[in-house]
Amino acid sequence: MNAPTFLQAGTRRWQRGVAAIELALIMTFLTMILVPTFVIAHALWQYTVLKQATDNAARYFAALPLYQLSATDPDPRDVAKQMVAKAVVDAGVVPASEQTAFLANIEVSCPGTVNCRSQTPQTIVVGAYMSIADPSTLKLDGSPWMFQTISTVPYGN
Repeated sequence: MNAPTFLQAGTRRWQRGVAAIELALIMTFLTMILVPTFVIAHALWQYTVLKQATDNAARYFAALPLYQLSATDPDPRDVAKQMVAKAVVDAGVVPASEQTAFLANIEVSCPGTVNCRSQTPQTIVVGAYMSIADPSTLKLDGSPWMFQTISTVPYGN
């Protein structure tokens, strides 16, 4: 049984409008879900870069022979700090213009020794922190993300 012609003509016009409204509702919902997902993923990527950089620097420092630890130039702690800063800058997490300022946020220590040179260290600790003030990754309250990572490795030589 066929519907009367006056119902069929009006149905097509209403369908075009309904599709546009459905698309607008779905896109709004998807945007509300996807944007925070990408922001959190970007922040976690930045943390991962920082963590890998401190891990690599700690492993490098722990593998140095004892005679290089006591050498005066270059200081192995400064080399480890430069490694962390270079890795973070190379990944694009920190701009190259801020690399020198970022060095102040990196700490290399040897617990149980005075300065990592006077005696054989038991462990090497490399720690770093940074704040990400990128406008695309601000938290809901407008404050930047703060990341801190500490890598501890036993001295191997």
